Amino acid sequence: MSWADMAQEDELAAAAEEDAAAMAADDREEEEAGRPRAHLTREQREQRRFRNVVPRKDFMCYERVKGRLVNILAGLELHAGVFSAAEQRRIVDCVYGLQEQGKRGELGDRTYTEPEKWMRGKGRVTIQFGCCYNYATDKNGNPPGIIRTFASDPIPDLFKVMIKRLVRWCILPPDCVPDSCIVNIYDPGDCIPPHIDSHDFVRPFCTVSFLSECNILFGSTLKIAGPGEFTGSFAIPLPAGSVLVINGNGADVAKHCVPAVPAKRISITFRKMDPAKRPFGFKDDPELLNITPMEAASEETSRSSDEGKGKQLDVQNKNLGSKTSRSKRSKARASAGKAGLGGILGDQPSQHPQAPISSPNSEREKESVGRSREPRYPRGEPGVLPHMGDVRERLNMLPQERKPGSGVYFVNNGAQSQERRQRMEHRQLLMINRTINDDMDSLSVGSYESSDQPRVSVRTVSNKPRTRVYLDG
Repeated sequence: MSWADMAQEDELAAAAEEDAAAMAADDREEEEAGRPRAHLTREQREQRRFRNVVPRKDFMCYERVKGRLVNILAGLELHAGVFSAAEQRRIVDCVYGLQEQGKRGELGDRTYTEPEKWMRGKGRVTIQFGCCYNYATDKNGNPPGIIRTFASDPIPDLFKVMIKRLVRWCILPPDCVPDSCIVNIYDPGDCIPPHIDSHDFVRPFCTVSFLSECNILFGSTLKIAGPGEFTGSFAIPLPAGSVLVINGNGADVAKHCVPAVPAKRISITFRKMDPAKRPFGFKDDPELLNITPMEAASEETSRSSDEGKGKQLDVQNKNLGSKTSRSKRSKARASAGKAGLGGILGDQPSQHPQAPISSPNSEREKESVGRSREPRYPRGEPGVLPHMGDVRERLNMLPQERKPGSGVYFVNNGAQSQERRQRMEHRQLLMINRTINDDMDSLSVGSYESSDQPRVSVRTVSNKPRTRVYLDG
């Protein structure tokens, strides 16, 4: 079996099995320690690993660019632990297999490049898929950039699996799925000189590191300190298995370079070509279309499961809502019964048991508010005086006998404030006094005292002793 066939073998199934075996060993240890063993599916294991990846996005380095002080590292993200140790071994084996194919001439023209190591910092091996990028004007006169007249080898299947993970794990956006990549194989002492990636590739793009950790330098100006040695403003360590996303100022303002590496290293840079710069006849890979990020996929799964429950959940929610509303209404009635009704001359505690009075509904409250703006005691036709007996009868009514149209009806459901009750009671008292004053000359009000001063007897709602309201004679 060739290395290419091994790369296509159930994608990363072998690495996933190794990870599953390691997780199973951890579960057995937890079970031996007395903790329950968790049985997770492959999707659940991927979800757990996805949640454990914490990106770093707080890179800051301010430099003056064109007279302005800007953060040249804005847009950089470092995601550590994206690929496990087993997956890294599988990917590295695939890269070494591709290198062997390139040495045997089994890859396409310009796909594999291995320059002669004539000095320190030179000799980095590159393997390009999806397109061939020209770093300088070649002997055929092709300018730097993507060679549109040349078709490179397609992306290997194992690399497609890596791209799917980068998009599913929200490391790269779904509208920027890479369609090309370049593999860099470093020997100790190899480097990448300072540069800004060509705009033949859209932003963002990313690079994945393997085998060993090294630094990548950023700065608006990078200086050469010697063969393979550079100085810059900011260095970011790239651990093995990590992904560095380059975007924003980090991609377009700052230059970046990789100084001479101290140990063997492999990096794979994934980029999306500008549609206007693609090679002639290039077609999108169907396997890299319509990749759904994991967070969105989880939301869709939960939403579909909720819909699958049918109308039973809706019925339960409605029943719960009706129970809640009924409990609220019962509590309101209970509070209204405890509070009692306020008297028209004051809110006094009741000394005698009252018959239960239920609160009117909202429509009746609106009607009572609307009636409060009209005269409480209509005068009728001109020259016809109202009957004072009606007034006394209304005032002396028992609470349970009063009706909204009696003129002395007052609503207290436990929700109105004390200030509102006092204001309404004061208004009712003024209206009664005004009516009596207007008609006092024609009324004959009996008195229980020998005084000649006119007075009217009023009984409160709470059946307190009679309270007299004196009128100006």
